[in-house]
Amino acid sequence: IGQSKPCLIDDYFSDIPSDYEIDKAEKYIDFIIKNKNDRKPNSNFGLEKSIIDRMRDKYSKVIFFAGVNDWQTGIYPLDGPYKLYQSPYYLGTYDCLRTLIKIAQEENYLIIFKPHPNTPQTQEIYHKNLLTLEFGSIWSLIESSDLVVSPLSTVLYHASIIGKPSLAMGKIPSIYIKGNHYINSDAVLRNCLLGKENISQTLSKDDVTKHIAILLSKYLCSYHDWSKPLHIRDQSDYVRTIFEDHE
Repeated sequence: IGQSKPCLIDDYFSDIPSDYEIDKAEKYIDFIIKNKNDRKPNSNFGLEKSIIDRMRDKYSKVIFFAGVNDWQTGIYPLDGPYKLYQSPYYLGTYDCLRTLIKIAQEENYLIIFKPHPNTPQTQEIYHKNLLTLEFGSIWSLIESSDLVVSPLSTVLYHASIIGKPSLAMGKIPSIYIKGNHYINSDAVLRNCLLGKENISQTLSKDDVTKHIAILLSKYLCSYHDWSKPLHIRDQSDYVRTIFEDHE
């Protein structure tokens, strides 16, 4: 999300989608929800829910934290040209995780951490308020949690389209908020998690729908200069073919 055109160019989303484009986006979203589409599918659907259910009563809130590929997204290297576009305050996945654990310990939260599947787990962190699951369906983890948090993972979009509260710790497109585009202090993060202030980094379903509608109308968009266009990354071409057949 961070270094794509929507974050680099504030007026990229200045266009208002037509009713047709919104309707098209809603059909795509409904299709994704119905089929539980996942860019990184996992066959252990349901097992993680059973594990979380056994632990839930011990904690006041369950937070699903989705890690990102810090190198591929541009957060790493920290002195690289794209760090500020991705996560200006937090220094990647594990910096986010350590901050969340500190708050979780004080507030009796359980953090469910799923590392990005394309990223080796470079740091092993153990804590009574942390459960790391390298396996598991993101849909099951989303449904089993009270809140979904990530620097910038597309998991935030999955959560938003089914109405699950989601919180971005990194920079997000201006379509979602006005002014500051990222959480700039641990105090703001804490208040967001506690619900003591309006969660300005929450991705609402209406905004996600508008976001998707505009991306589709522009045939999606490129990441930074050395990256391939989004529409030929991962399984995106395959997903687009499915969507066209669905239409």
